[in-house]
Amino acid sequence: MASATDTVCEGEILQTQARGNFDLPQQQYFKMLTMKTAELFALSCDLGAFLAGDQKQREALRQYGLALGTAYQVYDDCLDLFGSEKAAGKTVGADMTEGKMTLPLLIVRDKAPQADQAALRHCFSHWNPDRMPELLGLMTKYRALALSRDVIRGYLAAANLGCSCRLRCVACLSRRVGRYRWTYCGRLGVDRRCTSSVLGCPGHGGHCRCWSALRNERGMKNHIRPKLLHVIRRRETNAFNSQHSSSRCVF
Repeated sequence: MASATDTVCEGEILQTQARGNFDLPQQQYFKMLTMKTAELFALSCDLGAFLAGDQKQREALRQYGLALGTAYQVYDDCLDLFGSEKAAGKTVGADMTEGKMTLPLLIVRDKAPQADQAALRHCFSHWNPDRMPELLGLMTKYRALALSRDVIRGYLAAANLGCSCRLRCVACLSRRVGRYRWTYCGRLGVDRRCTSSVLGCPGHGGHCRCWSALRNERGMKNHIRPKLLHVIRRRETNAFNSQHSSSRCVF
């Protein structure tokens, strides 16, 4: 706990120092994510194994938490630019206001030629909400959202999440510690709106591919499956209703 506290504080200091830095390297961006959000996710997973007295599983669960936490933070950074205030639960563009370079901005900066890069720099350095259409135009031009989704999928796959369903970090977990619970909790947790999610999992009749994957998964414990199906049904119903009541959010 003390070590994690130190790491998070160091990450916060790095983030504070990086504010307003348009030339922030992507490597530094991901380092800050790992030291902040991902570290808290990893600590939670690690403590679960520690309190259960299962020392063999601690490292696997810690790596799971790091990957899931990083994916979540990238998702949240995308939501700040591409989501609606209702979906984000905060003012859209808050990261821009605070001078934070996030992954979509880094993607455009690194892909754009000098003219568009200069336009992005000016938008970042002189930010106000009226510049959002100009910013989103650059994001669309250089596929910032699609490429950010690929990064999220990569981290989810590394933690045995998302549509790949390949056992990696949680492969060593025995069924007695609920491997399937870990496998699917990220899919349920990161996809805030299943019918129109950042992972690109469009709904069909109120259901998405996450539903089909879970419904057809072989070997799932009978006492786990009904609970997960209930959660998915409830979330899909809420997301489907939200989609038809509000069309602004791209997620």
